[in-house]
Amino acid sequence: MIILEAEVTGDADASRTGKVHVHCKDDPRIRNVFYTSPYFELYKTGGFFAPPAIGQRILIAFNVSTGEAFYISTVISDGGFAFKDPKHPTVEELQSSVLRTIPMVGDPNRYYEGAAHCTWMFKNNEDNGLEITNRNNKKYVVNRTKLNNVGKRVVLESTPTVDCIEINNGLDDYIRLTANPAQTPTATLPPRTLEIRTQEFQNLKSETGGINLQVIKGRDIVLENNSIVQPEGMSFLDGSLGVPTRAGNIALLAEHRNIRLSAKGTTYGPDFGGIVSIETASSTVDVSRNAVTISTIAGARIEVSVATGKITITTPSNLEVAAQSINMTAVDSLNLKAQRVNITGSLTNIKGSGSLNLQGDQGLYLNPGGIGNAPSAQITPSENVVARSYLEEEYPKSYAFPVGLNLPEV
Repeated sequence: MIILEAEVTGDADASRTGKVHVHCKDDPRIRNVFYTSPYFELYKTGGFFAPPAIGQRILIAFNVSTGEAFYISTVISDGGFAFKDPKHPTVEELQSSVLRTIPMVGDPNRYYEGAAHCTWMFKNNEDNGLEITNRNNKKYVVNRTKLNNVGKRVVLESTPTVDCIEINNGLDDYIRLTANPAQTPTATLPPRTLEIRTQEFQNLKSETGGINLQVIKGRDIVLENNSIVQPEGMSFLDGSLGVPTRAGNIALLAEHRNIRLSAKGTTYGPDFGGIVSIETASSTVDVSRNAVTISTIAGARIEVSVATGKITITTPSNLEVAAQSINMTAVDSLNLKAQRVNITGSLTNIKGSGSLNLQGDQGLYLNPGGIGNAPSAQITPSENVVARSYLEEEYPKSYAFPVGLNLPEV
């Protein structure tokens, strides 16, 4: 068995037995070389299989007795730079010899400062494969295991300012889980954090279980949508496709049951718990442990006290109530106070089960004809005249009752 050097000239193997074609200057009879492996199980799927590439210098073992040749390994060298005169090389030849480096081996990031190699790799000719780096110098430390496939990669990195596990699809979409990167000005990631980034949709589904999103002793949960224009064919809320729609919505949908918002904080204040707040650009709804409040930027406000049940309605404009029927019942009193109180109806009844008191500090006028006000007359309760006789018989147009007159029920 002798060791020879050869160059791989072809990788076509019609017999599929692991052979490559070579050219051996020392023995031109050698044309086919069997591939060998440090570990392989014949007729099974286990093993290490990495045939040499075309154009590479390899070492082969030639069995003189059988005439078989076996691949040993690839020579990581281009054979050196050929000087025209080795004893008197030119400056250009020296510069060219220094610049000629092998990409995988010549990368300075794969060496320690003392020029010792610090990277272990297993890759194909497309730079896909496994890379393990352990570089340490005064400026930084790189401890990285990288599984690469045409941009798609899995990286286990222990660099102090990175220290993470990353899965990347080569399009800048990734899943990143950090450990404890040093928080220095060059740090880019917070410690012990999961980050997921995609250009398009992210779908989180559970077929038969549930989804729990919980913060134990941390900070807030923020669900934010900063979208403006919905891409064509991506409508969600209205269910249509192919029609550009406004984007930026957040939808909470419960197909068969309920949606519950619960704020159980007991410390009341603008920055404390116990408040469920719904805000828009012009109005706010606050539900707290003390009150339920609806307010607008125009100054309108409805407040319901939790403790007393008191309802307070304030507005700088008009308060309008329209309905088929309006029933107002007060156990104690019903007070209407304004500079002018108008009660209008085709049939208006004012009834008191006891006494009915009508009082006007400047006069009390009943005007059935709608024409002016009659002069005030002094009528006392002792005259025992019902209001109906005043209106229908004695004063058919209008009459002014004096202040403080108690009228019998009509």
